[in-house]
Amino acid sequence: MVEILCPHCEGEIELDDDASGEFECPLCGGEFEWNISPEVKPSSGRNQAMEIVSHPIQWFGLAFSVIMLVILILSLSATYYTAGDEEGFLDVKFKLSEFEFDTGGSAVSFDYSDSEKVWGEGSTADKFGTWGVAGFIGKMCFILALIVCSLSIVARVLNVLYNIEVVQLPEAAENIVSWTAKFSSFIISSLILLGIILFMIISPSASTMEFNQEGLDYGFTFFTWFMLVLPILYAVFSKLEVDFS
Repeated sequence: MVEILCPHCEGEIELDDDASGEFECPLCGGEFEWNISPEVKPSSGRNQAMEIVSHPIQWFGLAFSVIMLVILILSLSATYYTAGDEEGFLDVKFKLSEFEFDTGGSAVSFDYSDSEKVWGEGSTADKFGTWGVAGFIGKMCFILALIVCSLSIVARVLNVLYNIEVVQLPEAAENIVSWTAKFSSFIISSLILLGIILFMIISPSASTMEFNQEGLDYGFTFFTWFMLVLPILYAVFSKLEVDFS
């Protein structure tokens, strides 16, 4: 026998050890349940997959990730800094891997490793070498962000396919896919922000490049500032997306 307390009157009641079901308290007449296992609804992989596609904002998240992938591809060949005069006799475009030198309509591109061939030995060649270091660091960060972004898109698509039962995933793989789809955007934002900030800090100013040209206009391009703001917006959007997951 086992002694329990009535949940209604808290009086002591004796029941058999293996008793289970619904009972009526002999003291107060209140009904109660004893030794009944709660009904547990099995958790399906389909329901878990719905976590990433259960709100419209997450469909926008997939579209945003595709846009980020396109921008990251463009970032590898974009111009981040320009120096030139208003007449167009001198125009230098600084990219991640190379710089383009234009004097009066004739444009030639050089790798940063060829700086000494273009300028000879000296401070100008050294500064172009510094541009190469800045570009290399930025490029590595953007390439890593591009890889993570690609994995994020694949994970999101797999979640959709798994949800509509087109593909089957083991539990471990489903957890990895779900985590990647939800949180990879924060890694992407961090890599882009780190790359562009380091690029802007390390790269020298065009005013120190000794172009022997007065009235030179120089500065970071719109794309550079865009790459600085974009990951912040992406991270904020991703936080909202996780909150609605």
